[in-house]
Amino acid sequence: MGSPTPTRAACPITSASAAPAFTPGVRAAVDRALEAERSAEARYRDVAARLGDRPPFSRIAIAEGRHAWLLENLYLARGLALPKNDVKAAELPAGASLADACAAAVVAEKDVTAMYDELLARTDLPDDVRSAFAHLREISHERHLPVFQACR
Repeated sequence: MGSPTPTRAACPITSASAAPAFTPGVRAAVDRALEAERSAEARYRDVAARLGDRPPFSRIAIAEGRHAWLLENLYLARGLALPKNDVKAAELPAGASLADACAAAVVAEKDVTAMYDELLARTDLPDDVRSAFAHLREISHERHLPVFQACR
C-alpha cells in the first residue's frame, strides 16, 4: 500500500503541563477525528498505489498524514499514549477508474467536513483542540474537496 508513513516527531510547541486534560467526551472526539484522518491517509495512499502514484491522491495522502500528526500532538501535549493505528484503507472496487476514486473522495471529504462541524459544535473543547478541528475542517472543505471535485 505505497510507502510507509514517515515517523513523526513530537510538536515542539506543546507540553504536557500546558494542555488541559481530556474529558472522556473530548477524548472520544479527538479519537474520532484521528481515526478519520488516518483513514483518509490510508485510503488515498491505496488509491495512489492502485491507480498510479499521481496527483491528487499522492499529494493529499501526505497532507492527511500531517493532519493525523497534528491530532497526535494533542495526545502528546497531555502525556498520553497515541491510540493504536489499525486503520485499513477503504476498498476501491476492482476496475475502478480515477473518476470513480475522485467521486468517492468527494463524498469522503464532505463527510469529514460534516464530522468537524459536529465536533466543533461541542462547548467543552479546549482551545488547542478547537483550533486543530477548525483548521482541519477548513483544509478539508476549502482545499481537498475542490481538488477532488475537479479531478477526473
